[in-house]
Amino acid sequence: MKKFSALSESLSSGVFARLAAEKNKAEARGMKVYDLFVGTPDFPCEPHIREAGMNAMRDPENIKYTLLDSPEMIDAVISYYKERYGVTLGADMIASCNGTQDGMGHIGMCLADAGDIVLLPDPGYIAFETSALFARATPYYYRLTAENAFLPDFSSIPEEVLERTAISYCHTRPIPWER
Repeated sequence: MKKFSALSESLSSGVFARLAAEKNKAEARGMKVYDLFVGTPDFPCEPHIREAGMNAMRDPENIKYTLLDSPEMIDAVISYYKERYGVTLGADMIASCNGTQDGMGHIGMCLADAGDIVLLPDPGYIAFETSALFARATPYYYRLTAENAFLPDFSSIPEEVLERTAISYCHTRPIPWER
């Protein structure tokens, strides 16, 4: 009897599983490891941060279910990208999601088709690869190295690959392997 689909079997364990294994090895050697894993630390949050969160939850305006992004959130994103990156975004270029992994894991299904290529950094987050595979696109991995300041070297990617590329995933610091 078949247990999982071919698509499911094609997914690798990803960077977070490898990092968890390295954490376990380090702890077995007696090292103290502070695990920030996918944004959730394994140690208690500071009391003043918990208090701020509890206070925010007391305001009914902060706990409404929404299907659309608020104009204030859209404006804040537009301002942030303009100030931080010098990039001008339009409101139609912004969509919120339930965390980065959720967004990165699903965007491929919106932007790539079967037969397209998705450029993926190596090393990179498993959600990038999963996104490409869910779209039935072909992953193409480009290596990030210290010699190139962990930036993509698009000149090393064959022209025929670039011509078929629907999405190129990149990430910015901090990521664990750049230290």
